[in-house]
Amino acid sequence: MIAIEKGVPIPAGNESKYPWRKMEIGDSFYVAGVKPTAIYTARARAQRETGFKFCVKGIDGGTRVWWVL
Repeated sequence: MIAIEKGVPIPAGNESKYPWRKMEIGDSFYVAGVKPTAIYTARARAQRETGFKFCVKGIDGGTRVWWVL
């Protein structure tokens, strides 16, 4: 039989490793050693969840992401 437990908190999850929600228009962040294609899915999800627009560009061996609108 499987025991039923009460009061067990749900662990935090689905949090992005990128600071999408902490940014303001014009802010950017740089991720060294990561190609832009590795960030595209996270960007699409962040845009869908926040309604903000982010620009992703490969720069100097990594990727820079800007909040543009």
